[in-house]
Amino acid sequence: MWLGACYTMMSKHAEAIAALEKAREYRPHPLVEAWLASAYARAGRKKQATTVLAAELARLSAEKYISAFGIALRWVSASLTKPLQIVVCLLPCILVAAAW
Repeated sequence: MWLGACYTMMSKHAEAIAALEKAREYRPHPLVEAWLASAYARAGRKKQATTVLAAELARLSAEKYISAFGIALRWVSASLTKPLQIVVCLLPCILVAAAW
């Protein structure tokens, strides 16, 4: 997973997505999902990013409360507008906090 996260931060999108998809198969976890959604978003694959977000939000919200702010921030981060690139980077932290 951390390899995929590093590739994401280095803008090596294809490598990041491949590593994170493999990590997801090996051991599903909210942090893997968050980094995968972030990698998809950064690669311009908005539909896949939102699919990962929707599935993870549905799964997490069935288990525990997720604030409206947390939900909004996840969806805004997938919008791929330039000023929101920082939010996309924060997405993994937000999903991990929700998973705790």
